[in-house]
Amino acid sequence: MVSWVEASRYAEGAAYVALDRHTVGDMQPYVFKTADYGKSWTQLSTAPSGVRGYAHVIKEDTIDANLLFLGTEFGLWISADGGQRWAQFKGSDFPAWPCATWWCTLVHPI
Repeated sequence: MVSWVEASRYAEGAAYVALDRHTVGDMQPYVFKTADYGKSWTQLSTAPSGVRGYAHVIKEDTIDANLLFLGTEFGLWISADGGQRWAQFKGSDFPAWPCATWWCTLVHPI
């Protein structure tokens, strides 16, 4: 199931998609990028970085094209290199729950 599709704000023909397969027992995050209007898709690397939970939403930053935000069933993940490596966001004002679902992410311009 497609959870989210969003066109890039930086590159014509580029877009991101987050796929959700939890209804068939697959909790892995599936996130892809296209650079050719959807003719081909490249899976962004999430497993080596330990991204947990199926993907709900992926967004680009409003200033840096390589800064991506990924909302999953178990939290918010950030990539500073276009989706090659991810780190879980754990800010000081972030809710202290062991996991938090991210259905929608708004990237606020500075």
